[in-house]
Amino acid sequence: MPPTMIHMIEHAREIEQLQAELLRQQRHTALLRDIALACRGGAEPLRVFETIYERVRQVLPVDVFYVALCDSNNANVYRFALFVDDGERYDLPDWRVGGLTGHIMEQNQPLLFRDLHAEYQHQPVPA
Repeated sequence: MPPTMIHMIEHAREIEQLQAELLRQQRHTALLRDIALACRGGAEPLRVFETIYERVRQVLPVDVFYVALCDSNNANVYRFALFVDDGERYDLPDWRVGGLTGHIMEQNQPLLFRDLHAEYQHQPVPA
């Protein structure tokens, strides 16, 4: 192929990649906008958590999603404000202690598992 044709093909591929990236960025911006709108005006916390779940699962595969709340004086004691497993919501009103969630809350750092079964064994989590 002549050099001009090669450059045109490379340019077309680059434009396609840039358009795909722009679309991805627009989706993420819309996600953040929707979450921000859900948070404004004294919205119910549960509604905010549900909005976050609904929007996140549009951009990531989500098997389990939950929001746990704790007392700032004892991060190891918590309750689930929202718990969704395989698309089904569960009400878990009792306070809990320890486990993976207690560990995450004590560390005060988010934790994302792409494959819980494969990655969990490599986490320094107390039993």
